[in-house]
Amino acid sequence: MRGAALALTAALVLMQAGAVRGETLDRVLLLEIWVNGRNSHHVSRVLARGGGLLVPAKDLKDAGIVCPDDTPLVTLAALSGVSARVDETAQRLMLAAGDARLAPEVFDLRPSQTDGEAVSARGAILNYDISASAADVARVPATASAGFDLDLAIFTPQALFRATGFANANVPGAPGARLDTSLEFDDAPHLRRIVVGDAVSGSLGWSRALRFGGVQYASDFALQPDLVTLPLPDFFGHAAVPQTVDVFSGAAQVFEANVDPGPFELRNLPIVTGGGTATIVTHDLLGRETAQTIALYTTSQMLAPGLWSYDLDAGFVRCDYGVASFDYATPMAMFTVRRGIANALTLEAHGEASAHATLAGAGGMLGIGGFGAISAALAASRSDAGTGLLGAFTAQARSGPFTLFGSLEATRGRYADIALLEGEPLPSLRYQAGASGSLGHGGSAALSWIGEKTRGESATNLLSASYSLSFGNGLFLGATGLRDFGENAWAGQLYISVPLGGGLVSGSVGANNSQFTGQAAYAVPADPDGGFGYRLMALAGDAANAE
Repeated sequence: MRGAALALTAALVLMQAGAVRGETLDRVLLLEIWVNGRNSHHVSRVLARGGGLLVPAKDLKDAGIVCPDDTPLVTLAALSGVSARVDETAQRLMLAAGDARLAPEVFDLRPSQTDGEAVSARGAILNYDISASAADVARVPATASAGFDLDLAIFTPQALFRATGFANANVPGAPGARLDTSLEFDDAPHLRRIVVGDAVSGSLGWSRALRFGGVQYASDFALQPDLVTLPLPDFFGHAAVPQTVDVFSGAAQVFEANVDPGPFELRNLPIVTGGGTATIVTHDLLGRETAQTIALYTTSQMLAPGLWSYDLDAGFVRCDYGVASFDYATPMAMFTVRRGIANALTLEAHGEASAHATLAGAGGMLGIGGFGAISAALAASRSDAGTGLLGAFTAQARSGPFTLFGSLEATRGRYADIALLEGEPLPSLRYQAGASGSLGHGGSAALSWIGEKTRGESATNLLSASYSLSFGNGLFLGATGLRDFGENAWAGQLYISVPLGGGLVSGSVGANNSQFTGQAAYAVPADPDGGFGYRLMALAGDAANAE
């Protein structure tokens, strides 16, 4: 704008010089810019020189005209695709521009974020759960047991202290333990938190998290619950005449706006995780209607462009969690980072280091049109046992009500992470494939095949299937089946629930390698605002009993 002002000032000086010499004077006109017969509501100082018109580039851009960036003043006669005339009586600059010269009218459908930030009060919360039971009413003292769980939180606007643990009486092998103790500091404006004490490390789909005691510095999108972290798709269209555009996500209308003639862009179309459709409906002045339905797909594993997710951990590995209160072993450090590059691309990296093992890996996820996504990763490790590689690949897609998914993860050599050195087995091969879908009024069904192979052990292959049908008002039917090819075993179950008298009657019949069981129950839930509930249940089969 400053360059345009300097150019106009120079033009005025030249006008004065021309007047002294008796030459034809340039004129500066204050005109309202109209584009294709519509008022842009922008006023510009237009320089009329020798039958030509010079307009500040910024004013043309504000009016929706695409023009070069290398000059502060634009000669309209030299701007292809644009014709101009001046209506001096109405003080208007009338421009007629083709689509190539019209900047798209942009509408952003991303939900608006709440201004300001949440401020915490000061206080404390104690959650507790106390229970007691006896296995034999004839021998209550000998078979009785009791236990309690505690969860204490003390909070201020700057920090949160939390401690959890449990204790049992007369329960062999589980007398109780301290679980987690931590001090957390939140920085909501920067979406990050710092945890000192017990924490769970960050991980990706191809890495493993572990419990540790130390310091964690990580991003936390939950500090702004209205923040949309998913990449949302865009839609590009063209209006020949003034139109009204409505956007529907499923059957719900999510946006409505008036669109001027020319190109327009709808950014960040709302979509739920996993996929769906959006319908763009346009209405012109004559009542004519057109509709276009587009497939949309996104996943929580992807980040919006420019968004970072990170987790930096350092401390000591936690061992025997839930059994020992203060068992910390190997010093370790880990990092996990993800970055949204584009709507269809998210990159990620992960690394671990300890006295006995180090590893580093990277990967990414790529969106495939509006129906799916694929991801791949490669990692390498060096440990006391040697070196090794890990490769991982996943694919997921959705078409209408049906979803397909598959994954493959394999290691080569002596690949090892810190969790493996702490006694957690790492499969050398893991694969999964499946499909699920909605059958409309006929219910929903799913099929899944999972396989796993750990070095030195036999392979596991499981095939599972399920079907469910809901009639509403709590009436529900379901069936599941499982086949274990490694153990040559199978299992199945039929389930039904029916609402009755403020409660729910449920029953099931199951079979496991020709052993049949049955169960019936009636439950009335407790009012969460205060009140009592109860459950009656009977089991039939090899272990018949009643509760």
